[in-house]
Amino acid sequence: MFLTTYTTAAEQQQNSRTLQLQEEKRRRREGRKERKEEERGEGERGEGEREKKRGEKERWKKDREKEKGKKERGRAGEVETDKERGGEGEMEEGPERKERGENVRGEGERGKDREKEKRGKDEREKEKGERERGKRREGRRRDGRRTEKRRKGRRREGERRSREGEGRS
Repeated sequence: MFLTTYTTAAEQQQNSRTLQLQEEKRRRREGRKERKEEERGEGERGEGEREKKRGEKERWKKDREKEKGKKERGRAGEVETDKERGGEGEMEEGPERKERGENVRGEGERGKDREKEKRGKDEREKEKGERERGKRREGRRRDGRRTEKRRKGRRREGERRSREGEGRS
């Protein structure tokens, strides 16, 4: 036995209207797409053109990366690591490199850097202390007593209770 379902005239009308609206929406969307492509000029230009352009962009990016790398290497001052020379391990500093006549930062320079770092650390400690003190000072008077926060007529707990006539329990 088959179960048959009936759609009323009103339902049929509603369904056809819905389908009609969907169709209109789709047509409008397609029209917009075509217009956009025409504006960009990609409608006539095939996939080949687009691919070519993309290729150019990528090549340009790669060249940029290369240039950047060169600049950074130049800035480093031609200090090469043992790895690049064929050994292993990081850059070595000191008399062995000086004997080879390679570029080494002098002892004095290293000392200066250390001094600079130390000074920076002291400054940071000082600032930290000031911040802590500031936190402690918040909500207090200069002499250290607490200030009352007057929020919507509520003052101290005790004052509120006495006003309400409860007294402190």
